[in-house]
Amino acid sequence: MSGPRLNPHQAEAVQHISGPLLIFAGAGSGKTRVITHRIQHMLNKGIASSCIVAVSFTNKSAREMKHRLQKMVGSKALRGMVLSTFHALGNRILQKEIRILGYREPFSILDSDDGLQLYASIYRDLKLDSDKVKEDGIPFLVSLCKNANMDPQDWANSRGLPVSADFFCDVFDRYHVSLKSLNAVDFDDLILLPSRIFKKHPEILDKYRRRFRYFMIDEFQDTNPTQYELLLSLVGEEKNLCVVGDDDQSIYGWRGADVGIIQNFQHDFPQAKIVRLEHNYRSSSRILEAANGVIANNSKRVQKKLRATGEEGEQISVIVAEDEEQEAMVVASIIQNRIIHAAQNPGDFAILYRTNFQSRAFEQELRKLQIPHHVVGGYKFFDRKEV
Repeated sequence: MSGPRLNPHQAEAVQHISGPLLIFAGAGSGKTRVITHRIQHMLNKGIASSCIVAVSFTNKSAREMKHRLQKMVGSKALRGMVLSTFHALGNRILQKEIRILGYREPFSILDSDDGLQLYASIYRDLKLDSDKVKEDGIPFLVSLCKNANMDPQDWANSRGLPVSADFFCDVFDRYHVSLKSLNAVDFDDLILLPSRIFKKHPEILDKYRRRFRYFMIDEFQDTNPTQYELLLSLVGEEKNLCVVGDDDQSIYGWRGADVGIIQNFQHDFPQAKIVRLEHNYRSSSRILEAANGVIANNSKRVQKKLRATGEEGEQISVIVAEDEEQEAMVVASIIQNRIIHAAQNPGDFAILYRTNFQSRAFEQELRKLQIPHHVVGGYKFFDRKEV
């Protein structure tokens, strides 16, 4: 195997091929390396690449995984292997099977803008102001319902919605009738419809089970109930399912991810092997001590503790500010002081914030002190068109 030697826990995860495997992979513990080496190990053991499905949470991480594997085993060895997101996997299935649900080929996939226009049309049909679609949050609510894998009426009755349950269900039904008439699906249907096909047509499910025999799922803590149902359908009797994740890193509950899925994996698969990757190769021991202290307050978490492999690192400082302006002023002053007195460069610093809107106060103070800076992954607040 290429690169530095795997630590004992990483090697244990790599070498376990048959049956269910749950890898609790803390931040910076080398999980992508474990996944790619595990695939390499499977190929070396003679498992056909076309039998392997590796699912990542984003297209970017799927591309990164494929790039790493190409460097390790070559492109030819990966032929037929599925390296994709859940939605890309669902789309692959629908491209071959959607006709059985009464759709024509090729079908269309509506993006969020097209979906918004469809909802606006439904509101107009109901003699309602189409501008209220966004105000009511209907597109997001419909998506949440579908990701929860629940009956719309049951889901609506269990939630405190800004609209009535009956109204929600009416719009839900009209939306899907309109989608079908357009020979279109939305993003969530890429997961829902394959499961529907498998339930109604077990012979089609058997076809995919015979082909796909080994599954690896990255960022498993971000899986939603609909994705999990599709996965459980495909896994079959062999249960060659490896899931990698960390319930401490679950941040997408607001859009339907269910951290209980990873926490209850052992209940669903009592015979699962559990491996914990707790050695962090990224952060200093002081950062990890602070992180462990904070996350220990989470309720219902799986017990684990990250351990540093590197140096102790700098002391962590905490700033208590009265508001965002004062916070930004103190941070900018610290950076200016280090540039002047410690011969550091602006590029030596990074400011992380929770939401993009929070960049405004920091940018304002950095501009005042004439400290060069740029915003990663977005526009500077003062360069935005509306500003």
